[in-house]
Amino acid sequence: MVPIHIRQGVDQTMTTEHWSLAISALGVLLSGGFSYVVTRFASNRTRDAWLKAQIDKYIEFSITYPYLDSDTYAATWRRGDCSEDAERYQNFCCFAFNLLERIWVVCGGNTKKIEEYVYCSEIIKRHRNWWITDPHNPLGYDPGFVQFIGSVQKGNSRE
Repeated sequence: MVPIHIRQGVDQTMTTEHWSLAISALGVLLSGGFSYVVTRFASNRTRDAWLKAQIDKYIEFSITYPYLDSDTYAATWRRGDCSEDAERYQNFCCFAFNLLERIWVVCGGNTKKIEEYVYCSEIIKRHRNWWITDPHNPLGYDPGFVQFIGSVQKGNSRE
């Protein structure tokens, strides 16, 4: 038994049972910390794989319907056009900006990191018409992301 001095003049001994509990508690803490680190690492890898799959989906849409990512179509598209192509374009833009916001969140708004995933300036500038004509966009996205989009459109972001 090891003497432990808790109060002056009072000796208490730590029994084998106490040591066993202390070691068990330490083991639980270390195990929990290790599990957290491993889970966090796996979560980041899963998130990265998911974002890359969504970028592949964006590219797939652009290949299947080339006009969706066309500068000419994007510049002439008008809100309120109910044609199938116009509706598809509107949904594509919503998908594109939702994807950009997710990447923006993951990268903490850092343009350089964002562009490791996708060249955001090109997408933002190409689909500017869709972004600015929807009054719900500033309300439906994170305010920091809305500010980021505005800065890219004004050319205040790295290109």
